[in-house]
Amino acid sequence: MILMLASTLKMSTTVSDCGTRHLVQYDIKNSKILNKLNGKYYKMDYSDDDYKIIDATKDTNLIGKKILARSVATCALGDCCCAKCMGSTAALNIDIPDGIGAFNSDEVTKVIEQSILATKHLLTTLSEKIEFNENFDKFFNMIGGEINPIINDNAYFDNIDDFAIEILPDEILKVEELDDDSLYNSYISTGRFFVFNTKDPEERYEIAVKDKEIYISDDIISIMHKNKGIIPFSMLDDDTKLFEVIIFNSELTKPLYQLMDLLNKNKDDEVNENIDSMSQKFLELLIESKINANIVAGEIIINRLIVSLKNKYERPDFTEKTLEPYKIYTARKALETNKSPIVGIAFQNIKMQFTSEELFDERDAESYLDPFFKTNVSFKNYKKYAKIINEEHRAMLEKKKKRLKTK
Repeated sequence: MILMLASTLKMSTTVSDCGTRHLVQYDIKNSKILNKLNGKYYKMDYSDDDYKIIDATKDTNLIGKKILARSVATCALGDCCCAKCMGSTAALNIDIPDGIGAFNSDEVTKVIEQSILATKHLLTTLSEKIEFNENFDKFFNMIGGEINPIINDNAYFDNIDDFAIEILPDEILKVEELDDDSLYNSYISTGRFFVFNTKDPEERYEIAVKDKEIYISDDIISIMHKNKGIIPFSMLDDDTKLFEVIIFNSELTKPLYQLMDLLNKNKDDEVNENIDSMSQKFLELLIESKINANIVAGEIIINRLIVSLKNKYERPDFTEKTLEPYKIYTARKALETNKSPIVGIAFQNIKMQFTSEELFDERDAESYLDPFFKTNVSFKNYKKYAKIINEEHRAMLEKKKKRLKTK
């Protein structure tokens, strides 16, 4: 998801300084933060005339201070970034300007993938307690984060086959699973679902866990498709793997999931942060997660999440003295509303996006993925076809009105 999103950002080969008037404030609390900022252009105050470049080996006097840094997050070149905002690392990546976003974001995502996969197999003591509400124990067992139904010898209900599980469709999200071998690719973002009596629908129980996402097994997804979204207990047995809740087996995984959560807040469309706080949190989580990537990699990702309040397909104009209102989207929302048609429709809600006029009126950018198909896609014929369909629809309605009048 992040890799696709970042693939739409390039490094400009024609503009070396975008002239942004908005810097990002970083609090250099220790030497680790200083090292992550190595090579950045910075000022101590907006009134300073010239920028300096951070040399982490020499500028230890910056520890304990706050600086204002040029950042890819506030670069003013739209779908490109300039060398000044990248800092001295721009010289290392000058040979891959079109793939700069994908390359740098991969430095973050690949470590998250590898680290989570590695820690899943560590034999460590569980360090987190998962608590469902009291209704959970009437219907389910959980062992090691895996949830199974209680079918045989259910102590609460003699007629357990009369019950079924319901998950609200709007609360189910599809994700890119980090573990290719995992069965769990869809999750309940709200951490809740329901059990109801099929013979008496008013007998209904909410099953909920606080601050957790519940992952749904592919087997259960198949049953839901066959039964109009319902999972009858009559189709299950005690060994059926229904759901999984991720348990932090080690403190090593906690900052990794916190970093993922910073970019995707459950089902929210927006991140409740401003650019400064988002950048600082990302920086500190890179360190805590032991991800060996410069802050530029994080700034590239943040860049793709910032949108103008006036137009969700555009970034704010960072050359203006007063920054216009903006939002920071979650990665999921930013991907869905991406200006590149191919990247945007590769996520979800494909039908909605194809039938929306925004597909051909607003989506006019490209990414490094697009040239594999066609860089500039003309929607002339599509518009013509849409016009014909609309005219035929109007004509049909007119005929229907005439028939009703004659009757």
